[in-house]
Amino acid sequence: MRPSGPGRLPQNLLAASPLFEGAGCRYCVDCNETEVVDRRSGTLHGAARYAVDPDNARRLWPLPQELLAHAR
Repeated sequence: MRPSGPGRLPQNLLAASPLFEGAGCRYCVDCNETEVVDRRSGTLHGAARYAVDPDNARRLWPLPQELLAHAR
């Protein structure tokens, strides 16, 4: 766990980086894209395949938008 200041740096850097422009469904650790894994090896290393699946993203993205629209 990182303090909030340093903990925000990777997300902010990647959000503004031209290296990731237009790229979706990627998971990064310490500002580096991590590998996609099908099984956990007892550590939290890697991103689960379902977490970076573009079909899942397309299917799930409308849900928070709908919830936020009703919250206003």
